[in-house]
Amino acid sequence: MFGFFKSEPYHDSELGDFEWSHGHWRSRGVLEPTGIFRLSLAGDRKAPHSQALQLLRELHGAFSVSCP
Repeated sequence: MFGFFKSEPYHDSELGDFEWSHGHWRSRGVLEPTGIFRLSLAGDRKAPHSQALQLLRELHGAFSVSCP
């Protein structure tokens, strides 16, 4: 019934898939050997903000992080 209001998942070829939930784009990351952590990016219902994605790319490059 409420599927009409649900946002489509956002896919980034480098960072993986993000789901819109409670006003943020959410995903998971894996930081070896520490474990899994949750990601929450700002954005609108269509996609994460480009600045948030750029900062995540910089973190991704600085650390050994993989996004499933």
